[in-house]
Amino acid sequence: AREAARRSTCKNNVKQMGLALHNYHETHRCFPPGWTQPSTSSSCQPSSVSTGGCLPGWGWGTMLLPFIDQANMYNALNVKSTQLVVTPSNESKTTIPLFRCPSDNGSQLNSDRGGHATSNYKTIYGSRGTGTSINTSPHNAAAGNGSFWSNSDTRIRDLTDGASNTVLIGETARGRVGSINYNGGIWVGYYDNGKTASVVWKTENHPSSLINGTLTWAFSSQHTGGAHFLLGDGGVRFLSENIDGTTYENLGKISDGNVIGEF
Repeated sequence: AREAARRSTCKNNVKQMGLALHNYHETHRCFPPGWTQPSTSSSCQPSSVSTGGCLPGWGWGTMLLPFIDQANMYNALNVKSTQLVVTPSNESKTTIPLFRCPSDNGSQLNSDRGGHATSNYKTIYGSRGTGTSINTSPHNAAAGNGSFWSNSDTRIRDLTDGASNTVLIGETARGRVGSINYNGGIWVGYYDNGKTASVVWKTENHPSSLINGTLTWAFSSQHTGGAHFLLGDGGVRFLSENIDGTTYENLGKISDGNVIGEF
């Protein structure tokens, strides 16, 4: 019964994040960026494999603060006038209850993500294809085929596959699920070179990257059998860890035109 209550709270967290995303969209005419990338270094361009020289940037969670009754935190971070720094601040070490799944007993401060406060939710970058890119974080500057990436400004009308057929946010565990120790995320942003998995991840059709897959960055949860995901229309679905890989990948893309069956 207690886990059922925790699972219900987690689902409501995702629902509230969906409302915040849509309120942000109503105000700014787009969804927040996956993360901001202030650097203009050539090594941050999509043609480069390197992530050297790319500066930390605020994440989508920070951008949502004014829309989840955390305007004071947003103002304290001084988002409009400063950039995120690698070293955690008192603010970035603050746990935001909406960004924590109550079933997750992982640490409040995420040592795998620079020591900033843990988040159990990431937005969807889309997919990178096959091969080694499965195992790598989304590129610092390359646009994704999902809804959130560096300096993205995705609009609802861009979800041409249909808002009810597109996932925007998914759960990410901080700690052990089965035999895997998942890294979780942080709400404040992308804090260091190559660490974009702090705030976004991919829906790859690959065993390691499926829900509760072997990649420590994969979407995952402490709930038995799957994880909660937010759909573009604001609905929340508990997707099975046994979901068809092609369906899972297509759900993360916003405009591939592929037909999505039952899920």
